[in-house]
Amino acid sequence: MKKIIASLGFLLVMSAVGLAAPNWDITGTWALDFNIGGGDYLHTMIDTMDVSTGAFSGTGTYNPNPAAYTWVVTGHVVGDKVDFHILYTGTGNPGYTVDAVGTIASDGLSMSGEWAGGAGTWTATGTATPVVCGTVKIVDLFAGKTIDAGDVQVWNNGNYLYVKYLAVDGWMINETHVSVKTAWADIPQAKGNAIPGQFVYNNTHDPLVTEYEYKIDLGALGYVPGQTLYVAAHAKLQKDLNNQTAWGAGTAFPGKNWAMYFDYVVQACSEACQMGVLWMVGTDDPQGVNPAAEFNYVEGVTYPAYTTPFVVGATPLNQFPWVSDPLGPGPYATNIDVWFGYAGPVANAKLTVGWSPGASSIEQKQIALTSGSGTWYTPIRPGVYVAGWFKGWQVFDDQFSPLVISPGINKLNFKQLMGDGAVWDYLKLEILDCPVA
Repeated sequence: MKKIIASLGFLLVMSAVGLAAPNWDITGTWALDFNIGGGDYLHTMIDTMDVSTGAFSGTGTYNPNPAAYTWVVTGHVVGDKVDFHILYTGTGNPGYTVDAVGTIASDGLSMSGEWAGGAGTWTATGTATPVVCGTVKIVDLFAGKTIDAGDVQVWNNGNYLYVKYLAVDGWMINETHVSVKTAWADIPQAKGNAIPGQFVYNNTHDPLVTEYEYKIDLGALGYVPGQTLYVAAHAKLQKDLNNQTAWGAGTAFPGKNWAMYFDYVVQACSEACQMGVLWMVGTDDPQGVNPAAEFNYVEGVTYPAYTTPFVVGATPLNQFPWVSDPLGPGPYATNIDVWFGYAGPVANAKLTVGWSPGASSIEQKQIALTSGSGTWYTPIRPGVYVAGWFKGWQVFDDQFSPLVISPGINKLNFKQLMGDGAVWDYLKLEILDCPVA
């Protein structure tokens, strides 16, 4: 590679193709293979990217001699296109550069293109994460009307709308059919009954799968940010010998079958870092007020039904558990997940957990950012008995930071580690800052 470096340099740059948003976040480690004249020259690149602009930068080495051949890289991602510039900084051929342009594969697991003015080709393997603009919409995937067999997720970036099926609890996906229209009445139907066989996006899955994703070109269909779309997501599911029709939960069609559709607003992709409260579940109640009244608390019902994962902005507030009790007739809500979508740049956040240890025992919670990294613990809090039940219970506001959140779906997990029942008051997530990588 030494002669090639001397004559061509080594760079990766992305040509400026306007200000279109990136479809991919290529932050991470990439194995680069530059081919020219029949020879392969293997390199490693480690980069970070600002998803709000598509700009990225990083460092790299030539694998056979990483000590001598070091370089820095700058570039951009626009849509599915990438170009970057590499400048050698080590003792091996310092000052040489190479420009390269290419395309990110539809699965995000590779990139490829040309370099040296088209004289050579390059490939890279790694993992690019789809950029999510705005909020991810998550609805239940109901089988046979009442069985929660998974989820349907819908999101978009600057160019594409994604509809993803996720089956759980042993259910497998046999067929999927998706229709996306600007008016629900335009979804194929007869006498108010949806006709999945006429949906434009469809597939039969052999072998069966537990997840499947459709990628729909927004520009080709003329869809723009702020526009409301109507999505009908149908599936045929199997579990052992049980075969069921399934629909993404939403509004029922007017016909006699139980088909459903839901709406989705195309999200804008220009959201910048905004400090302050991102979301809050529950309210910070004053002393003397039932702290869990807005949750699934029902007087006389100790352990009402609740939903996990609880999706912020999608799951009704009255499906959040009012208490976490390791004892009772069996553990109740001691391991719950809270998911939320985020569209800004990577940010440092602060989580505030408002809760009460109640009237007895000693209580402690564990909090984990399962979509990233980090585990935190509340102090061990003793319950204090007072007359008047919840009106006298002390509520604590425990804060945890920084939580590093990323564009896409972020996932929190809450575990009750000890005690005989801790009551929830509220959860609040605030953006502290968006550090430049």
